[in-house]
Amino acid sequence: HTLRFRGNNGYGGGGGGGRSGTTVLACLYTKHKTQKRKVWQDGRLVLRGGCRAVLHEARPPPGSGDAPLDAAELTRSQYDDVASGRETDLETEKFLVTAEGPWRGEGVSGGG
Repeated sequence: HTLRFRGNNGYGGGGGGGRSGTTVLACLYTKHKTQKRKVWQDGRLVLRGGCRAVLHEARPPPGSGDAPLDAAELTRSQYDDVASGRETDLETEKFLVTAEGPWRGEGVSGGG
């Protein structure tokens, strides 16, 4: 999958993690890519190793194993832009995703 950016809103966050680590961001996602009225869900966007973005539910149901919803390949500059907040709106094959800042969830593993 290839990541496509959809605008530049910037949340101004640091993101942290660096290119070789894992950065976990809070996000909203929707499968309603073409509809005017979209239903947004809470999610986690996991940036891994500077080359991959993986979308997860914010709070997966017990027993689900926290399976990814979708993933997209990133270039190094795309990774940096998303991790730093310079880019917040992106599109995977299945979803529109808006990064909102560093993940502050409790009791959910960020993977990696």
